[in-house]
Amino acid sequence: MKNHLFLIAGMALLFLVTSCRKTDVQSETSLNKETTVPSSLKTQEWKSVTNWTSAKGEKFITYTAYITDSTITSTVAKNGLVLAFVKNGASINAMPYQEKTTSDSYWHYQVAEGVIIFSVDAYSPVELRSPELKYFVLAQDQIKHLETAGYSKTHLMQLTYEEAEELLNK
Repeated sequence: MKNHLFLIAGMALLFLVTSCRKTDVQSETSLNKETTVPSSLKTQEWKSVTNWTSAKGEKFITYTAYITDSTITSTVAKNGLVLAFVKNGASINAMPYQEKTTSDSYWHYQVAEGVIIFSVDAYSPVELRSPELKYFVLAQDQIKHLETAGYSKTHLMQLTYEEAEELLNK
């Protein structure tokens, strides 16, 4: 019995010594809100996309559209970051996202040199009414600049449209 008490006490002491503390985590409020991104950032205006094609699968229909853009270089596609947003009615969503309100559909995108490809996997019938798309193109040096200000690539990919607009259009 004493051995079990010593083992439990030892483990509790070990957890106490090695556990995380509230001060170990960098909060979002400590990020530098005055960060400016180098001026070479490529921000597009909202674009209404009408060139959707569709391919019917076994359980869903995939709609695909693309936008050609020479600012998406092979270096950007490999080492940079493109943040894409869709405005459908009054709501603006960061992609990828799953829409479950009017239809069960999954919005996502891919980037390759010179092009951004938008896709919607619809699990129930959906009518795409020319959704508007907007994206931000970040080169590797811009990402490094933002990382020094406390914004990791993961954090950038989780920005809402409003946060991205505020941070990237300074």
